[in-house]
Amino acid sequence: MVLRKLAAVAKPSMEIAIDGDTWNLKTLSTVKNTEISFKLGEPFDETTGDGRSVKVVIYFV
Repeated sequence: MVLRKLAAVAKPSMEIAIDGDTWNLKTLSTVKNTEISFKLGEPFDETTGDGRSVKVVIYFV
């Protein structure tokens, strides 16, 4: 519960980098930092901030 309250007031910053066809997203905050790498349109596994494992496909429109 405390982590949820901290996350609600956090102001994260995001760094986006593209290396060829691979995208890298890095989210930085005082509560938690995350980093994911993916290729557009290809499914990949990700663990959400609350610990769930999900399959994700990202498209850029």
